[in-house]
Amino acid sequence: MSPRLLLLTCALLLFSWAAWAQRTCGTSEYIRWRMQQDPQFARLVQESRAISQQHQQNNSSSQSRTVITIPVVVHVVYKTAAQNISDEQVISQIEVLNEDFRRLNADTVNTPAAFKPLAADCEIEFCLAQRDPEGKPTNGINRVMTTKSSFGLDDQVKYTAQGGADAWDVKRYFNIWVCNLSFGLLGYAVPPSFSIDETFGVVIGYKYFGRVGTLDPPYDKGRTTTHEIGHCLNLEHIWGDDGNACTGSDLVADTPNQANETYGCPSFPQISCNNGPNGDMFMNYMDYTDDACMNLFTLGQKDRMLTAFNNFLSFLLNSDACLPLADLDAGVIYMEGGTICATSFEPVVVVKNFGLDTLYSFDIHYAVNGGTPAVYTWNGILLPTDTVTVTLPSVNLNNGANTLTAYTAQPNGGTDGYPNNDTYSQTVQVSLQGQALPLTEEFASGTFPPAGWQVINPDNGYTWQQSTLGYNSSNSAYVRNYDYSQNGEVDELLLPSLDLTTLNAPKLTFYVAYRLYTNPNNSTNYSDTLTVLLSTDCGASWQVVYKKWSTNLTTITPPYSQVEFKPSSPNHWRLELVDLTPFASYNNVLLKFRNTTDYENNLYVDKININVSTATLPPIDAAAFAVFPNPASGWVYVTVPGAPGSHAEVRLHDLSGRMIATTTIPCGMAVPWSLPQLPQGMYLLTAGSDAGTFTGMLELANTQ
Repeated sequence: MSPRLLLLTCALLLFSWAAWAQRTCGTSEYIRWRMQQDPQFARLVQESRAISQQHQQNNSSSQSRTVITIPVVVHVVYKTAAQNISDEQVISQIEVLNEDFRRLNADTVNTPAAFKPLAADCEIEFCLAQRDPEGKPTNGINRVMTTKSSFGLDDQVKYTAQGGADAWDVKRYFNIWVCNLSFGLLGYAVPPSFSIDETFGVVIGYKYFGRVGTLDPPYDKGRTTTHEIGHCLNLEHIWGDDGNACTGSDLVADTPNQANETYGCPSFPQISCNNGPNGDMFMNYMDYTDDACMNLFTLGQKDRMLTAFNNFLSFLLNSDACLPLADLDAGVIYMEGGTICATSFEPVVVVKNFGLDTLYSFDIHYAVNGGTPAVYTWNGILLPTDTVTVTLPSVNLNNGANTLTAYTAQPNGGTDGYPNNDTYSQTVQVSLQGQALPLTEEFASGTFPPAGWQVINPDNGYTWQQSTLGYNSSNSAYVRNYDYSQNGEVDELLLPSLDLTTLNAPKLTFYVAYRLYTNPNNSTNYSDTLTVLLSTDCGASWQVVYKKWSTNLTTITPPYSQVEFKPSSPNHWRLELVDLTPFASYNNVLLKFRNTTDYENNLYVDKININVSTATLPPIDAAAFAVFPNPASGWVYVTVPGAPGSHAEVRLHDLSGRMIATTTIPCGMAVPWSLPQLPQGMYLLTAGSDAGTFTGMLELANTQ
């Protein structure tokens, strides 16, 4: 056993020994363990709590709304026959959830009169999935045999490779794992956040799941799952986990301040924390009382659960997992788009058979820019859950942006049983010749992306958007890497096609602002990456003309801070220059800015210009950032402002953004710097100190 798992096991033994034979929710212990494994998880939990508080101040569950239905898959992970609980036991748990979250439970009569006005119909329901991830019929119960005798808080039950069961797509299903839990643990949950990954859901001991079957009283009425799903939907323990201090809070206004958890089923009222005359709300599902003693969520808790859907779990609202499969159901799931260099185009679509019957024919209706649809009839054999790629007859497009739409109809000559998945739209950009230069974009328009620009967002997650913070302005383009936890995802901002022949020596300049979240001196150097790519063949191939990450990308000192980065000063920005002269003979050039997230911090880009010279670059300000001589040959004197005794880092870049040399000098002093042998030309000089970030152009004579 690894030292890490040994420590976790010892902690669980101590925890369970103290609470043996009492309700033991492991969520708090799980969160602490997960924070130790991943510091970014701690940040997510803190951030989700803050967002939930802000959202609750502006919203109320008293507003009328449609009932939310959550599609559920129950993974029964078992070693023995007793652990392989029956379908009836699983179904009974779903019934309990629907009663408890809709306040249809028979024991509402046990709610004290003082608390009845606070009790809520949370308008949340649960259904066992009827479609599996491949589109096949299912009863929503996934049975997996294991060789493991039991599971703990380390999430092994959530992975097939570790003896458990892999989650079904967390964007379509709410995952519940039922297994034999160690150390008397009843269950644990993962709280909601911007980072919903394959661990999201609840784990419940098989003896505490449902209200019929293999159960151990007094936790035999399904309330353990109600409690743990409450955690998944944003709720804290009602006493605030403060260890009897009366200073903690569950962040809900209408639950009384309570000293500690409650065990058993006490008589009402039970007073603590001076909360008389009504005392503790020990019958709340988020306390630790016996199942038979629990009977309500409050209106405030309902508000807080709704924030989970509004901010973190909205994708579950669009899931089709609980819809029964139709006999006939064909739908377009993909259509090729992008940029082409011709006005004729053969659309390529992918059609999936979502139904139960084999398809032998269907129609595809397709149209350009809202025009009259053409119809193509496909014939063949398409088995259930299979896909087929169909190339449609050529269509005529306009120069510029075009919208292509395709939808299926008449599968096997009949009526499609689920038309909501029939239609797909895609943008196709026609570029016959690029627009003339110069180009200037400051993102000040109310439309984003700007006309002719495209945002490419493959994962439908966070992507390029308009910011209200800019370089000497109130706008820029940025990516919220601070909240973008899907490491390695790529998002691109594609410029319109450009005619570089209209300038003799085109230069790309832009301002960037970036700060790391993680200390770059750590052994693991996390960083988001900014890349500029160029294509001369209409996007068939791309080459990198600029790429920076880590401290090469940061624009502020110190280079990291564990708060969300929002540039608040011109000194937080740096001007970048990329020489496009090697491509000046091309009249149809594509450029794109690529953000590759590493879940670090926000990245901003502003004032993108393509012009003929460096005239738009600000001169080096001798009063602040002095370089002499300029032009230079072999050496320069550099002066960087800053506090007495502090130091500045000075960097020399070529016009592609590649760093050539760096040095550290005392602030406020003219320090000589011997430069490496370099060809003559223009170079970018940057310096960072406690006084800010400084940028300017340095002209070099031939030093080779």
